[in-house]
Amino acid sequence: MSDDATAPAPSPGPVPSAPPASRPDGAPRPGPFGIPLNAPVLLLAAAVVLAAALAPVEPQDAFGLPAHPLLVHVPVVLVPLLSAAAAALAVRPAWRLRFGAATGGALVAVMAATMLAAGAGEALRDERTGGGPVPHAVAEHGELGGQLRVLVVALTLVFLALLILDARRAPEPGRAAVLTGRAAAALVVVLALLALVWVVRTGHAGAELTWGHTT
Repeated sequence: MSDDATAPAPSPGPVPSAPPASRPDGAPRPGPFGIPLNAPVLLLAAAVVLAAALAPVEPQDAFGLPAHPLLVHVPVVLVPLLSAAAAALAVRPAWRLRFGAATGGALVAVMAATMLAAGAGEALRDERTGGGPVPHAVAEHGELGGQLRVLVVALTLVFLALLILDARRAPEPGRAAVLTGRAAAALVVVLALLALVWVVRTGHAGAELTWGHTT
């Protein structure tokens, strides 16, 4: 019997493994152009598209009734709740890791509802005034509603940008990355506080407009 017959078969080389889907710190690995194709990126894209698409929309009727009194309940209730949630997550990175995507998705939905409510208010104002002079109280309420719309859009976009910064953060980020993240978090807190104040001011002006002269 030859030596070749008794020689052990060569062992196969190591099987190449696929690169892990996430970094050692749990953050997703970046996709094309260094941008992680994850939930925050998709939500940010959806928010930008919705903001652009809904900006000119002014719904007039819903279920046979003026749309504004129906739609306005969504931002009145949810803007304060989500503003508080966004501010809390901005200062607690561990909470963002668990609840950031869900909060971002809710912010996108409330942003859309706020824009629709503001547009419906403008349509109702134009219908009631018939293109004539706008009473001061109506103009003030409309101006506050327009400002609230801008604040909610800004809060949504900056919060989602903060989530994207988290996803791109290296295990040991440099000083610039840390400062950028802190600045974005601080901006989220400021915008959340402003949105909270403005939704109260806008709602109060609307209530005064509707019920201020009743006895």
